[in-house]
Amino acid sequence: PMLRDGQRWWAIVGVGALTEPGRLPVSVSYTPAGRPAPVSIVASLGVTKKDFPVEYVELDAQTSSLLAPDIVQAEIAQRAAIFAGFTAQRLWSGPFLPPGRGSISSVYGEGRSYNRGPVTDYHRGTDFIGDIGSPAFAAAAGRVVFTGALRVRGNTVIIDHGAGVFTAYNHLSAIDITEGELVGAGQ
Repeated sequence: PMLRDGQRWWAIVGVGALTEPGRLPVSVSYTPAGRPAPVSIVASLGVTKKDFPVEYVELDAQTSSLLAPDIVQAEIAQRAAIFAGFTAQRLWSGPFLPPGRGSISSVYGEGRSYNRGPVTDYHRGTDFIGDIGSPAFAAAAGRVVFTGALRVRGNTVIIDHGAGVFTAYNHLSAIDITEGELVGAGQ
């Protein structure tokens, strides 16, 4: 979906880290005011090559069991259902803030190899190091749309910032906010 800003329409289009470089087709369909039929515009977006680093992760047997396909797929489906919600307005303004004072430990797109196996997936976020019990801060204004424990990611809070943009805060030692709450940047 697209959002209107005065006379301008805009949308955010995400592309996965494993997408092959090149031109990708994009089609926008809309119905102009006073016209009975939709109009389509076809264009393309460029995807550039990026060599992402690889992280080699060693897991014990109990933690490795969390990578079982049924567990992973169930969590992917649960998160996809949350991320499928679309708030038709932009709830944030300005740049997103880091969620804490810690340094970055993993970056978006980083390949993942578990227990010396092949790279089977990539990291879909950016991780920040935090001490147990240290607060996590909202990266931008939005509405809390999920709080709870996920099997792989642990205690999690997900914030909808509108326009299809979400942030997720995982591996939390505690959750001190409830679903439906509006938050400001840095809260």
